[in-house]
This record gives sequence, structure tokens and C-alpha cells, in this order.
Amino acid sequence: MSYAGRLTLVNSVLNTLHNYWGSIFLIPKSIIKRIEAVYRNFFWDRGTEYNRAPLVAWHTICTSKKEEGLGVRNAELGNAASVGKLVNWIYTKADRIWVLWVDHVYLKGQDWNSYEPPPDSNWNWRNICKTRKLMAMGYVGDQWTLYVKGYTVKAGYQLLQGQHPPVQWYKEVWDSWFLPKHSIIGWLIKHEALNLRDKLHRLNICESNMCVICEKETETHQHLFTRCEYSRSVVLLLDTWLSSALNGNAQGLSNLMNICRMIQVTVWYTLWMERNKCRLYLAIRRPEILVKEIKSFICMRVKMMMQVQWPVSNEHSFWLRLSDTV
Repeated sequence: MSYAGRLTLVNSVLNTLHNYWGSIFLIPKSIIKRIEAVYRNFFWDRGTEYNRAPLVAWHTICTSKKEEGLGVRNAELGNAASVGKLVNWIYTKADRIWVLWVDHVYLKGQDWNSYEPPPDSNWNWRNICKTRKLMAMGYVGDQWTLYVKGYTVKAGYQLLQGQHPPVQWYKEVWDSWFLPKHSIIGWLIKHEALNLRDKLHRLNICESNMCVICEKETETHQHLFTRCEYSRSVVLLLDTWLSSALNGNAQGLSNLMNICRMIQVTVWYTLWMERNKCRLYLAIRRPEILVKEIKSFICMRVKMMMQVQWPVSNEHSFWLRLSDTV
């Protein structure tokens, strides 16, 4: 299973298993760390135990894609945001038996903003009061005013996580036109996190730091994907193909920028796969064969994303003609 497939399972399955208990009380930090360890180990190594070093720090992965992460929910912050819903019920005096019970047993008419729990009170109640302090900046009086009208777990999570400046390369890697597994490799390239020979040599894992493909320069991210003779040959052939098809006229092609970015991400992924095959089998395909494979994929993907219908528009007609040149 690719990184993209494992990321989907982490977000849709693993990240929801503790949601029930996490919406009732703050889970102890030791349990939270164990939960996140399962997420991390499964994402990087398909298992629940630690077998290899992560390529990117987990706190980075838990930021949004625009902020250089993968959008995985931080378990501790997500837990606090879920408990924040209970805090909001008390603020709004929701029509719930639990709220009436809390007011009768603990608050007894006291102001919720200034309330301090007694030392001998219930552990769960003290944690709810602790969460109230974390959420305090989102309230004006008794009203939640941050991000949306009315409290939601998503808004509480955004408050706790804070905002970080977006990265400039976000659109180069993430787009609905790209295959997820291509985007993940592009994301790793932008972080310079792939296990290339320059890194492995520094860690004394491999003897040589020279490029697996050309064996002329040190194998770095910049070399493999931009400076290597093999990579440049692939890019040049694709550039010639697209330029000759456009013939200096790109008017009317509204999706051209998306397609150019998709070609770039696809080239990165294909070169990475070809590099690994070269290392394993000590052989590499000619650039022309690799380019033909990329062109075929691009044309197929474009047809699918543009949902070509009849009668064919000028833009659809262009990409249909382009596929005939593969």
C-alpha cells in the first residue's frame, strides 16, 4: 500500500477509533502518545511497532496541507477540541440533564468564566475546567465568536492548533487533478525527505553517495530531479511534446496550468520509481520509454478530469488530438 493509501486509512479509520471516549474526557497523555505512535508507525512502515525512522516529523504531518503538513489530526488537540463541546454546553446552558447536574453539584450558580474546581473534585471535571481555560480566547462573555457562529469541534481544533504561514509550493504538490500517491512523493521531495544516497551515506548505510542513475554526481534531491542527465532528458522530451502540440497557442485552454503541474508531479513520481528500480535491478529504461508512459497517463487523466462529452469543445478537442500523438 502506498503512502497515500495509508494516509487515507489513518484519517478515516485510526483517527476515529478513540473519538467516542475522546469526546467524554481528556485521555491521559501516555495513552495519547501510544495512539499517535500507532498512527505514525502504520503510516511510515505499515505496522504498529517502531521499525524505521520517520522521514518527516509528526508535528509537521499534523499541520494542514497548506502549512506543509498532511492534514492528519493531532490526537491530543482533537481530544481537547471534542471536550470543548462540553465546555460550550455549560457556557450556553444547553437543555441537557448533564448541564443541570453540573450546575447543581459543582457550579451552584457561580460564573463559569471565573469558576475554579475544588481540589477534591472529580478528575474528569477538573479536566473539563482545564479545557475551558484552553478555549477561553475563543469566547467573549458566554458566546463563542471564533471562526464560526456557534462552537464546533473543528473550530475548537483550529483554535488550539493555531495558524501557520502557508508554504509557497502548496499548489505544486496538491490538486484534485493529481494522483494522491504522486502528491505524497512530491511533498516528500519538497521536504527533501526521501532516502537518497547523500543521506544514506552520511548515516553509513551505503558506501557510495553517487547518483544511482548517472553515477557522476552526489545523489541529492536537486541532482536527481533537476540536474541529472537522465532527468533532464525526460523533461526535455515532455517539453518538446507539449510545446509542439500547443504550437504557440494556449488560448482557450483553461486547465493548462493544472495540467503542467500534474506533468511535473508525475515526472517526480516516475523518476523516483525508476531510480529505485535501477538500484534493485541495475538497469534503467531509455528516457523515450519513460516519456511515452508519462504522456499516456497524462492524456488519460486529463480526459477523465475534464469529463469529455459530445459535442466536443475546442479545449476537449485539443487534448483528444494530443492523445493521438502519444
